[in-house]
Amino acid sequence: EIHIVLHGKIESILDEVELRALFGHEFGHHVLHQLDSGQHLQAWDALRANCLDSNVHGAFLNSFRKLHLYTEIFCDRAALEVVGDLNAVISMLVKVTLGATAVQASDFLAQAHEILSRSDSKRDDGTDGTGTDDTGTDGTTHPEAYIRACALELYANKNPTLEKKLAGWIEG
Repeated sequence: EIHIVLHGKIESILDEVELRALFGHEFGHHVLHQLDSGQHLQAWDALRANCLDSNVHGAFLNSFRKLHLYTEIFCDRAALEVVGDLNAVISMLVKVTLGATAVQASDFLAQAHEILSRSDSKRDDGTDGTGTDDTGTDGTTHPEAYIRACALELYANKNPTLEKKLAGWIEG
């Protein structure tokens, strides 16, 4: 059974559609953890437990970060399926993850496209401009909301290259 507890000022900063999107997102976590006899949840728990060790190897941290981002994208898709409103889901995403109180989804998407276009142009020659191979996102932005927003847009538009683009953005 699922329990959702709202903390802080969430109810006051989300409108009704955004709140439904948030619930859809959280239910997405529940659905994902039930799929395939709970194997995703087992992988999540195992990686998370390894990451709690103070001597954790970086490979575990990187694997968990990628799993976390893919999980959030799955749940963002669930939110979009629930409300059917891309702008509301992106607005909810930005408000909840970045703490904003007022969001213009189109402005955030424009910024996200700019970030990813820089990343994509660097990837075209296989480098990140520093002499090292491009390795996708490094997790330095708060939980990579720009990738999640663009992934939602591609999903909403039924873009056939969505999964390939996601792999490039997340994994390099």
